[in-house]
Amino acid sequence: MVTVKIYYVPFPESCRGAVKGMCQQLSADRFRILIDSSLTELQQRESLAHEKAHIYLFHFDSDLPIEELENEADEIAGLLTRNQS
Repeated sequence: MVTVKIYYVPFPESCRGAVKGMCQQLSADRFRILIDSSLTELQQRESLAHEKAHIYLFHFDSDLPIEELENEADEIAGLLTRNQS
């Protein structure tokens, strides 16, 4: 079973806009997701969906280019958060 802990924290000003969330693999089945608490509720949901997609698409074990991994996560996040505005 995969365990994911989610934290909403303010990101440094220098990161805002460029980084909305991040996922850290703590062990084979434990992850930590950080979401910028200064984002709107919709942006937080989109960022959370994006970060979860990285976990469920096994991106931490992938050799694909980072751009491809980010595009895949964006696609999944878009499907999950469509019509939620």
